[in-house]
Amino acid sequence: MTFRPMLAALCLAATLATPALSQPMETRQVQFDAGTSGTVIRDSITGYEGIDYKLGASAGQRMVVDLNTSNLSNYFNIMAPGADSALFVGASDGTHFDGILPANGEYTIRVFLMRNAARREETADYSLSIHIGGAITPPEPDFADGNAGGPDFWEVTASGLNIRSGPSADGAVVGRANHGQVLRNLGCRGSGDGRWCHVQTPDGALDGWVSGAYLRESGGPAASGQPGVSIPSSSPVAPSLYVRPTGEVEASWSSGCTVLFNPEKQRINAGSSCSEAELIASDLWVARMQ
Repeated sequence: MTFRPMLAALCLAATLATPALSQPMETRQVQFDAGTSGTVIRDSITGYEGIDYKLGASAGQRMVVDLNTSNLSNYFNIMAPGADSALFVGASDGTHFDGILPANGEYTIRVFLMRNAARREETADYSLSIHIGGAITPPEPDFADGNAGGPDFWEVTASGLNIRSGPSADGAVVGRANHGQVLRNLGCRGSGDGRWCHVQTPDGALDGWVSGAYLRESGGPAASGQPGVSIPSSSPVAPSLYVRPTGEVEASWSSGCTVLFNPEKQRINAGSSCSEAELIASDLWVARMQ
């Protein structure tokens, strides 16, 4: 290839990979509901449309932003107040931002389609999750790890919420949390079918994944107890339990899986045929043995 055709090809590639900014951005102010430190915005854009979401924040605060979208060419950038360049560039950095804010003032989260998708008048249906926490000081280790963000505890807002073996609606149901149940936050992430959060019961007896759409922040479990987590009767999570004379416990499944626990109810061995759901449910049942 000669120099001139090569230069033209490079220019075309750069054009296809840039945001579509040929028309003014729509501007919307973001406000959190009283008593909360975040929100989820659900919207859509088509072609050269774009939206600037603006919100005030302070230097030293931690901001976490996640974009779940139906279009792989849909991204967001973050601009700090008074800055000449973007604080975060979605096309190169992805659809998850977790960082400490550098200045006081109004921040802009710009949602857009890349030029190649905009030219084809493609549409992106998306949800934009925004969370801003307090100023960062040297913290005690917390359960919401640095990559995930969010509060230490969630509260279930649905009448009942399935706890699954993985971050997908296809995951096996290993438990069901009742309305108002508080769950420890082990981190959330986006996937093809929404935002999923890894949670654990306060007693540590069960952990799994739940849909983040049915959670809200919580200050922690109440001393008087919790609504509870149950095992659905339709779920294949009911092993036969046998206590050996040594105090060891066997959890045996109809599938042929056997999980062995020591007298302190700690898992020490499991058959190679055991699924993740069977292991999690075995831990739950043995932990609750009297």
